[in-house]
Amino acid sequence: MERKPLDVVTVVFGDELRLLKLQARSMARYLDPALVGTIFVIVNDPHLTWVTRFIHHHILPEYGPLGPQVRIVKRDELWRGGRHGVGWQSQQVCKLLVARLSQADAYMILDAKNHFIRKVSGQAIRSADLRWRSHLNLMAPKFRRQFSTACQLFGVEADHDNPCMPTTTPFIADRQLVVDMLAAVEARSGKPFERFFMEAKGRFTEFSLYSAYHLSVRGDFDITYERRNCPTATLFRGARARPDRAGEVLGRLQADTDVYCMGVHRAVLQEKDVDIIPEVLKVWQQFGLVEGIDEAAYFMDRETIPVTERMRRFLPI
Repeated sequence: MERKPLDVVTVVFGDELRLLKLQARSMARYLDPALVGTIFVIVNDPHLTWVTRFIHHHILPEYGPLGPQVRIVKRDELWRGGRHGVGWQSQQVCKLLVARLSQADAYMILDAKNHFIRKVSGQAIRSADLRWRSHLNLMAPKFRRQFSTACQLFGVEADHDNPCMPTTTPFIADRQLVVDMLAAVEARSGKPFERFFMEAKGRFTEFSLYSAYHLSVRGDFDITYERRNCPTATLFRGARARPDRAGEVLGRLQADTDVYCMGVHRAVLQEKDVDIIPEVLKVWQQFGLVEGIDEAAYFMDRETIPVTERMRRFLPI
């Protein structure tokens, strides 16, 4: 396969399989196969075999012309040391460890909640001088502690008054920078990166480590990135409690043609808010992701792992 400048990475678990299916459909519609190299789908679930089989049979066809570029990776293929678990922290680890598999210059990290709503051009992700295009923003207060701890690890000052890399997806990571960061952490700690991160128990996030390491070895983010407006609008958990914010997000999806990605947290779909859900459906229909309410209802529920499969992991075989 010809080397492409950008890979795409999504870490998924069982509850998000239907959202991954919607994401795959959006990629088939809006991602040019010539733009991306490998699409990594990393399975981070206790039912590795069942989830992997489900993706092969029910989701892979949704990638359409991108199908040959999809590589499904079980978490254990990345993990070398330490207990992994299957939660939020191990998901963050996988987003970084995949840099050792990627052969691209950079990779776009997605969550399963992300799906594309407009064509993604090369100009949308890379500048004329070959810097990656990303929005920057002030570090969110809830992540400042992790950012400060990461900066301390790499010997730089945490400046909360200057724009920083985003803390949400889509996130474009320079692959070599991640590989070097993994090696730097392992050299400092004397442990495999995954063990170090899991033992830190939330003292870092994947993006705070990346941002701090970038500052320590390259300095200003403008060296690697050209600033652009945020390319995504996301309905996060708790959207129902802030209807004004939810309306702003949904309005931006319609009005801002620079926005190429939408995000809907699974908790928002499960809440089934009578004001928010119909608007989400309208957006999905407008951008050709679903045909009607019946199909949309499928994506708003989670996939059920069979009871026999849930019990299998406890059998001594």
